[in-house]
Amino acid sequence: MMAFNDELGIQNVSFVLDCGFCSTANLEYMRENHYTFIVAVEIRHKTTKLAIDKVSAQIGSMEYLIAGNVRGVAVKDVYYRVDSTMHVYFDGERKVLEDASLKRTADSAAAELQQFIDGKTALDSKQRKKYEKYFDVEYTGNTPASLKYNYSKIDEMAKYNGFFCLLSNDSLTSAQILETYRRKDSIEKGFDEIKNFIDMKRLRTHYADTTDGKLFCAFVALIAAMHMQDKLGKLMTENSLTKDKIVLELEKMQVVQFGENKRQYAPLSKLQKSIIGEFGLTENDYSEFLMH
Repeated sequence: MMAFNDELGIQNVSFVLDCGFCSTANLEYMRENHYTFIVAVEIRHKTTKLAIDKVSAQIGSMEYLIAGNVRGVAVKDVYYRVDSTMHVYFDGERKVLEDASLKRTADSAAAELQQFIDGKTALDSKQRKKYEKYFDVEYTGNTPASLKYNYSKIDEMAKYNGFFCLLSNDSLTSAQILETYRRKDSIEKGFDEIKNFIDMKRLRTHYADTTDGKLFCAFVALIAAMHMQDKLGKLMTENSLTKDKIVLELEKMQVVQFGENKRQYAPLSKLQKSIIGEFGLTENDYSEFLMH
């Protein structure tokens, strides 16, 4: 994709990438070709952990609160052999969820291990490694006899919960980097809309003009679909509605025309009123529009 930019004459490109694209080869390629980038990095990597350790003591300060419950601090250094900035973020809500998930995993492992203890069943080396991550286990031979939570080990596993990092060679602030990266999700959802909701998995066209026309119509439809998602998101979540169900409900709105100027519409359902209400419209607005 990057090579195609040169062929197409596309200039001033900045790439926003998932952590799967974070490699020394990729980052060096972008540096050599003067591309700016924002790329997610894996927390488990030593380089990332070192950046987090540098700022973990200060990131709790209100000075670094940037969005909602998220705090962010920038750490400039050489990462993946490229001069860049590691933007370290801490999300308190995310930490609560990740801590709870880790505790559930440990409790589940304890229940499994207790079955081995009760059944006086020996453990193989793989099983011992699995359970000793969380517990101090006493053995009789290879058979576990008792377990005790080792909270020093568990706390070490939870040390980086709530943190996430974005690496960039751009001059944007940590807040701007995070905002830009989050927009990537909406763009990906846009492509999903085109392929699935707008049914553009296959063009099925034979002429350039037809292809251009279909792509233009898809682009306009995408604008409408994303606007609908933006306006109806809360209503859809609260009522477990999909966009397909919304469209089916709107298709039930019927208008009958008598002669040249007389029109009559079926009364709107409660859901139909709620849908148009999210766009700032009432049934009276709908009626006046039809009467003109």
